[in-house]
Amino acid sequence: MKELLGIGFEPAGHWFLEDNRIAFKLDRFYKDSNVLYAFVVDGEVRYIGKTTTTLSRRFYGYRNPHGRQPTNIKNNANILACLQAGEEVAIYVLPDNGLMHYGSFHLNLASGLEDSIIKTLDPPWNGKPPKEVAQEQEEADLQAPDFPAPTDTFTVKLGSTYFEQGFFNVPKEASDLFGDHKDTLEIYVKDSPEAVLGYISRKAQSTGAPRIYGRVELATLFQGAYSLKDTVTVEVLSKEAIRFT
Repeated sequence: MKELLGIGFEPAGHWFLEDNRIAFKLDRFYKDSNVLYAFVVDGEVRYIGKTTTTLSRRFYGYRNPHGRQPTNIKNNANILACLQAGEEVAIYVLPDNGLMHYGSFHLNLASGLEDSIIKTLDPPWNGKPPKEVAQEQEEADLQAPDFPAPTDTFTVKLGSTYFEQGFFNVPKEASDLFGDHKDTLEIYVKDSPEAVLGYISRKAQSTGAPRIYGRVELATLFQGAYSLKDTVTVEVLSKEAIRFT
């Protein structure tokens, strides 16, 4: 682990159990892409990966794998086994600040370091597939995720304030489906695998029911997918994820 800290890896979050399924909490870097990340169990580096998409999208694939995603399936099982055994699975990230160049060309740290780190540290969850197989697995793992069956649903009418400012109120009867004040929430729109990371306010409504803020990013998705005053069904995937259908 000291080798990773020495080159700039930073703590970013952790995995945890939710209804006997794995879930993740990212305190930092959730919107970053083209980064290296590590899964660390009790100080031991178990897995090194890179992502060309955002970390939140990449980790959603680990949380909800399907049959065409071998790396996602394997790491889901590995993380689940550790958590069920009472072990902590921490997430570390090597951010790319974009400052490294060769002439006028940007050097991608994730692509440049991944193979060397894996060869040196030999993390047990990485294995040693042939390079072409590893590439095929990575491409499969980045396909649009299969969303889990919702635990519940409710509807939201996209009035002008919601539509233009990127927030919405949850009805009181659905309040218990959500987490606490200031908790973060992944917001998916239709079949896009890219989530907006919003947050919950339980002080905006007098009833204490959540108001979900996704800001400009969510407003942009609303305006691209729906029309003003549409009534949309919201699927509750977990206390940390919802999907507008």
